[in-house]
Amino acid sequence: MNSLNTKLAMLSFARQLPDYYEDLGSLLETAKNIRQLEIFQSDAARYEGTPRGQLSQIWAERYEELGADLAATWEGFLPDDDVAIIRVQQDLGSDAICGALKDLAKTAKIKRQLQSAAQTSVGVGLLAMAIAVIAVAFMPSWGVGVLMQAFEVPTSDWGPVGRRLAAWADFVKLYGPYIGVIFALALAWVVWSLDGWVGPGRDWADRKILLYRVYHEMFGIRAALTMATLTRKNASAMLTLRSAIEVLASSTTSTWKSWQLQRVIDHIDATGAASAEVFGTGIFTQPMYWRLMDVTRAKPLAEAFGVIAQSIQDLWLPKLVRQMIVWRWILLLSALAVVVVLVAAFQSTVGEMKTVMMNAMTSHQ
Repeated sequence: MNSLNTKLAMLSFARQLPDYYEDLGSLLETAKNIRQLEIFQSDAARYEGTPRGQLSQIWAERYEELGADLAATWEGFLPDDDVAIIRVQQDLGSDAICGALKDLAKTAKIKRQLQSAAQTSVGVGLLAMAIAVIAVAFMPSWGVGVLMQAFEVPTSDWGPVGRRLAAWADFVKLYGPYIGVIFALALAWVVWSLDGWVGPGRDWADRKILLYRVYHEMFGIRAALTMATLTRKNASAMLTLRSAIEVLASSTTSTWKSWQLQRVIDHIDATGAASAEVFGTGIFTQPMYWRLMDVTRAKPLAEAFGVIAQSIQDLWLPKLVRQMIVWRWILLLSALAVVVVLVAAFQSTVGEMKTVMMNAMTSHQ
């Protein structure tokens, strides 16, 4: 459906989504008589040659072809979650679309903050650890070979540190390829498991293992923000709780997210409940679920999600970002420690070599 240039434009435009949603929502709210087609056409002319202009031209054509269906126009170009929300809200009237766009702007900003924090914090730390692992795997083999050529001392005469270094180099040469394959398979499974692993074991991992806990918390934050938008009462109508969750479920391709949402739907069907208790299935982290339960004692569920959305911005998001920064430093310092130990081992081995050679020279005198 999309050419390479269009896909590149989509990637570039993704960074502008929060501002785009906010500007579009404000414009539709203040200029009641303006048509969406006119906005697309104006943007195509004003931003010609930019990702926004390129996409706006495509959207203007699709908007006319698809009978002024905004969700269908954006389908395949914007995030599936966002398109699903627009699809529902456009049936509830223009006011609902304006409110939804403003909410999507907030959600997109939070999503961008989370992605940025993950890339600059945990991502940098993991990269440092990867470099340390590569150093541990390859430097000993290279370094031992260099030392053997430089000193011409049999490994049996090396000191204790040198012998351990040589033994490690031999181990890596012998078993390194197998370990590499196992590591690659394990890494591939971990990446797959984020969205593919379901069941009781995943519930345990979401509570106990850092990677899954952070992923779970990020999903819970986005789900709560989306529910705040979908369950808000508009002038004409509002979605039921079950319908709102079905909208979320229909917009995801993740097996794990679908499983989490389906458990909530099953709970609603089994109990007939439409209160905060239905979210006790594990879709939210325990603190978020407790906060939702507390707020619903004083407010309706739809309003409670609005309160939770504000709490996310004020409390949970900064806390999650701080946790990522802490783990960045833990990973960076761990990687540094590994490299320092490796360098110290080589320095110690060189010192041992010099001692062996001096002893040999002394014994020959």
